[in-house]
Amino acid sequence: MENCDHTYHYSAIHLSLIEKEELMPRALSFKSIKPQRRSLFMQLLASFLVIILLLLSFHVLSFAFFRSLMQEEIIRYNEAGLQHAVDNYERQLGMLTTSMLSLYMDDAVSSFTLNNDRIRYDIADQIRIQLKKMSGSFYPYVDNIAIAFREPKLVIEKDGINTPEQMYGKFYASADYSPSFWMEQFNQSESTKLFPAREFSEKGISQALRKGNLIPLVVKNKLQRHFYVSAFLNADAFLRAYQPPVSDGFGILSPDTSSLLFGTAEHFNTAQAMAAYQRDKEYVHDGDLFFFYLKGPVTGSVYVNVISASSLSAQIAKLNWMLIGILALVLVIGLAASIWFSMRIHQPIRSLLRTIQLKRADALKYKGIMELEEIGSNVQQLLMSNQSMNRDLMRKNSLLRHYFYTNKLKMIHTRSADFQELLQEERPYRLALFKLYRKQSHDWTSEASTGRTAYFVMEFIQSSLSAKYEEALVFQMERDQIIALVMLREEEEPLEEAVHTLKQVFDHDKEYLFFTIAISSAYASSAEFNAAYEETICMERQRLFHEETELIRVSLPQSEISMTGQEEQQLNAVLVSGNEDALKSWLDKIMRRFHEMRATGEDVQRFTDDCIQAVYKGLSALNLPTEALKAKFADWDHVKRGYHLGRLHDYLLAFLHDAAALIAQSLHEEDAVTKFVKQYIEEHYGEDISLDTIADELQLTSGYVSTYFKEKTGMKFSQYVNDMRIRQAKRLLRQPELKILDVAARVGYHNVNSFIRMFKNTTGLSPGEYRKKIDAMPD
Repeated sequence: MENCDHTYHYSAIHLSLIEKEELMPRALSFKSIKPQRRSLFMQLLASFLVIILLLLSFHVLSFAFFRSLMQEEIIRYNEAGLQHAVDNYERQLGMLTTSMLSLYMDDAVSSFTLNNDRIRYDIADQIRIQLKKMSGSFYPYVDNIAIAFREPKLVIEKDGINTPEQMYGKFYASADYSPSFWMEQFNQSESTKLFPAREFSEKGISQALRKGNLIPLVVKNKLQRHFYVSAFLNADAFLRAYQPPVSDGFGILSPDTSSLLFGTAEHFNTAQAMAAYQRDKEYVHDGDLFFFYLKGPVTGSVYVNVISASSLSAQIAKLNWMLIGILALVLVIGLAASIWFSMRIHQPIRSLLRTIQLKRADALKYKGIMELEEIGSNVQQLLMSNQSMNRDLMRKNSLLRHYFYTNKLKMIHTRSADFQELLQEERPYRLALFKLYRKQSHDWTSEASTGRTAYFVMEFIQSSLSAKYEEALVFQMERDQIIALVMLREEEEPLEEAVHTLKQVFDHDKEYLFFTIAISSAYASSAEFNAAYEETICMERQRLFHEETELIRVSLPQSEISMTGQEEQQLNAVLVSGNEDALKSWLDKIMRRFHEMRATGEDVQRFTDDCIQAVYKGLSALNLPTEALKAKFADWDHVKRGYHLGRLHDYLLAFLHDAAALIAQSLHEEDAVTKFVKQYIEEHYGEDISLDTIADELQLTSGYVSTYFKEKTGMKFSQYVNDMRIRQAKRLLRQPELKILDVAARVGYHNVNSFIRMFKNTTGLSPGEYRKKIDAMPD
């Protein structure tokens, strides 16, 4: 019902219910009393205004006094902003330098440098992992940390091991920092040095991938000259995080102010910043610009923040407007508070006068003062208490009657004497059962939506029947089941006509839902209430298999329709034959039988369940897997409860077609799955192979392919892929011109460490040891 146009039916019912409610008495309107000059309100307001004027005068004088100090305060604010930025930069660079120096004392680095005759890849991998962790701890300010060795000429970084030409000519390429520049750093004497920021990129086959604007940092130990540690700092990340809050240009100069390490923004002129620098001044005013300088205590670099004079003027103007806004806000709040407090005090007096003039206690609208509430409550207490008790008693009686009849339906024993006063004299009655069904052509996202819809339907039925019958009770028995109890009188409309009217309304919503409505016979005693309910339940089961609201007035004898042995044999025969026309003919014959015998919904559901189970039984007898078929047709229960014969027919036809195809495939292809999987692995072992990709090619589920392959070959899918790759790797290792890195890539391992580990687990030797063993063997 929710979010649909058809809800106007029930909205109309709600409006009719509102019209039947009692209207609360309304207070009389009268002419308000205008405040006079001598009134309490005007005198209180004048007193508050005097106080506001005094406070406003104080603020104006304070504004005039502090306005002259604004520029000096703004300069100090910008100096503090630069100081904060420098502290952050220096703190990060200091911690990074300390971490990089700790690598010179690291056991793995030291042991790697002692093995110049051969490369220890296991130690190199430990160093790489440590560099990756160190880079991650300084994310996003550090893009990478690398260790460059003089001999052997290698560079270890977080992503692997490279030669200097690969590292600085491909992965971190820059026009200003060539591989020869980095090799020259072994001959430089500086222990720690920041270099100017430049654009770095990674050169690919077709195009270069931008690394960003990076600042190189080199940290060396004079006692260990055969390697040094370098880092690539992300200048843009530093700028986003630590740039001063007010800045028209920001830069970092080298300690001797001879070069620019990093600079940004339109007003930053490197030559002008260097020329204006004076060691004994914190800022310099040069033309239209203010240069703020601060030297870093850790790196010795000079940090420069440039602010234009127009920006300072804008800050001063902004502060002026802010102060003016504060004054205006104070004035507005003061006036509003004065009026509010004056009315707060004046309102009780007006309320008391209104009560005296009208001589009505309900005219007293003011709440919050005890004396005035006492005056009003003493006058109307008896009437209001009486009305409240009557409404509460009626509500409780209605709930108790619903409770009594619900217990009767649920066959819960209760003492009728306890409810005798609530029940009127015994009169004939009839029950009407309403069973709600949701159309499957629309999205009903949860079972709770059915319960909410049933609640609105129940309210609508209650309102409609209450307008026609003196005594009618409607209550919800189940999530989708509503019961209406109507006491019969001769002069009242027959229940069939009233229910038929409801059916006409429900037909307006047949695009979204439909009902089964069953009307019981007339019963004379409340002791037979459960029998009446059972009668409606039996009648509801006579519903035919269609998506229309059906009204059932008479209970008819029914014979169950189920699948015969002959029909099951015919079904198995057409499945094995694989003839689509025979399948369709068999199913059409069953559908005609449903129509001719006026099969109920339960009969259709029972028969189709038997049909599905017979198919699975036949597949199991042929030792055929049914998991894929069950997964594809997992929504069977949803379809059979949809009461749409055409959709049921199409669903069953598709199911039978797939089952027949499965049988035909088993008769012609004994082991095509295993053959396809092996052939696919043999052709694509050098690529990324996934079980999902192969399953999609076979149009099967990955779980079924995995289980089937294991049963047929005795090996898991992943084990077979790894064995194939190791066999090919052994063949490639016989070619001395191929590096181990190249062999790993050719057999599908993009991480050389993973390849070495898997090769050793399989053969007991590392790739290098295996190659040496092959070379030592005679031809």
